[in-house]
Amino acid sequence: MNGCAGEFSMTRPRRAVRIACAAAGFALAGWASAALADPAPLPADVIAKAAHPDAYPKFSDIPALPKDVRSTADWKAAVVRERLAGVHVQHLVENLPPAPDDTAEWAAAARAEASPPAPVTQHAEDTAALIAELRARASAPPRSK
Repeated sequence: MNGCAGEFSMTRPRRAVRIACAAAGFALAGWASAALADPAPLPADVIAKAAHPDAYPKFSDIPALPKDVRSTADWKAAVVRERLAGVHVQHLVENLPPAPDDTAEWAAAARAEASPPAPVTQHAEDTAALIAELRARASAPPRSK
């Protein structure tokens, strides 16, 4: 191709792009300095409240303990019950019979125990006649003229 590198490459920005970026930067700088130089006046009640901060909280300001909260003894009992239930489940799992390691042995026992399924269809004794009848029914219809 016989084109200029600037037309097909994004490595060198065009002059218009540089000018637009500079203009946007100056506009934002002007807006920010104007906003910082001339803040909106605050209402008088906000200024008065800021001049006199609130007093530090006291221990008497802490609300009373709710009545529907469990005591520490109840919490401990609940945790102990959960742990005992976990130990019980662990003992049940430990007492399970081991998983079979030899699956071929298990499959042979299952095959010996299984009975063959009942036949699905009943075959007619004159199978050849049935086949001929079905082929006659399956032939294409005659063409219309």
